[in-house]
Amino acid sequence: MPSSLKAKTAILSLFPENLQNIFELGSGWGNLIFPLAKRFPAAQIQAFEGSHLPWAFSWGFQKITRFPNLTIKRKNFYQVSLKEADIVVCYLYPGAMKRLKGKFLKELKPGTLVVSNTFAIPGWIPEKVVRVNDFWRSHVYLYSVPLSNS
Repeated sequence: MPSSLKAKTAILSLFPENLQNIFELGSGWGNLIFPLAKRFPAAQIQAFEGSHLPWAFSWGFQKITRFPNLTIKRKNFYQVSLKEADIVVCYLYPGAMKRLKGKFLKELKPGTLVVSNTFAIPGWIPEKVVRVNDFWRSHVYLYSVPLSNS
């Protein structure tokens, strides 16, 4: 399900300006990756989507828009190394967030940012929560990877 326009605006407001490597896990139809590619032309955006149809749509749209800083891969993001990420963004279900928590702790550098639309990372305390005034009353969570495995 794509992020609402208000949620997308809230998500983008949490991104610092000096990013080099942005990863989106579960990029879907490209609702967020194209605005990211436009806003951060100096950053490398890597988008991962496992479902064929949404990936094909966003991949095709990338062939038209041709953002040189955007790579869209049809790949299971659990099998992707996140070590190079400065920030990870996702809009996934609670089970995926629980599973990703371990991957984040194992692969992301301390201080790496994680932005999640709607679903929190279990056991982590967000640095910021934005309550979005959209139809779903979404929450957008901003986390910083902790120094220890908490």
